[in-house]
Amino acid sequence: GKRVIICVGESSTWGTGSTSRDTTWPAVLGQLLAEKDPRFVVLNAGMPGYSTVENVQLLNLRLLKYHPEAILYMGFRNDVVGYALSLSPQTDLNFYPRSLASVPSDWFTRLWMHSSLVGLLVTRLGEVVPLDGQGVAIPPPGKRITARGAETLRDQIALMHTLTSRHGVQLLWVDQPVNYAAMVDSSAMEAARTIVHGQLEEYGIPLLNAHSLYRFGEFPMLDDVHFSDAGNRHLAGLLAPQILERLDSGPASTPAAPVAPPGASP
Repeated sequence: GKRVIICVGESSTWGTGSTSRDTTWPAVLGQLLAEKDPRFVVLNAGMPGYSTVENVQLLNLRLLKYHPEAILYMGFRNDVVGYALSLSPQTDLNFYPRSLASVPSDWFTRLWMHSSLVGLLVTRLGEVVPLDGQGVAIPPPGKRITARGAETLRDQIALMHTLTSRHGVQLLWVDQPVNYAAMVDSSAMEAARTIVHGQLEEYGIPLLNAHSLYRFGEFPMLDDVHFSDAGNRHLAGLLAPQILERLDSGPASTPAAPVAPPGASP
């Protein structure tokens, strides 16, 4: 049968910055793995704007029913910018504005999504009626992750672990490359990475090296987390051998040499 891997994450997985769906890192990863074993099929379930909170529900309600061999998750940046810097005991996460999700690509959607008039009307309406806050004031973000923000992030990793384990699916976590040089202050992002690493270690979830191996100088990112086509190829080349080791040979003590992406010069 097929060896299905579903990539789950944020817009950096979905393909923001890519010139086509075929140049996203999940697409390139699928090509690399299929060269080693033609049974591999890699699907891209990345969603722009999603954090671990939404992606836990995506796993639970839509993805695990396909019984993939593995879920490959990459993301924590949206957790930091979305809620972790402001979440407090006084305001629950369900009061926060909804994250961006996909919309149908029909003529009506394209019309109102690109209409300056509609945008102006919604902006003016939002000044009078609280469209997102449900009457609850969202605390402004601080510079550090709040205690409740940290616990919420830990909880989502625990839920992902529980769901995938219950369904007999291997959960692999990509250490998301983040271009700290594009940030005024990267301390919160680094703190979130430490939180993620701690939870992965606690639950024995394999961490695939990506941030520490990514060559930021050679493959510049478009901003803090989005890749060019060349960056997507580079990332896929870093991940492919680690995935093969995890799925076929068990945990490895050191990462294998990167696989050359399609079209790359030796």
